[in-house]
Amino acid sequence: MGGASLENPSKGSWWCCGSLIFLLLVLLMFELIWCTVLVSVL
Repeated sequence: MGGASLENPSKGSWWCCGSLIFLLLVLLMFELIWCTVLVSVL
């Protein structure tokens, strides 16, 4: 039982970390697209 309860938070932290990295990547891509659009307009 102790192992199972110890395994759950670890999975949650991994999922949280993964989602944060994914969000950062999406923001980076959005920024790059925004920059290219601005450059093409200017």
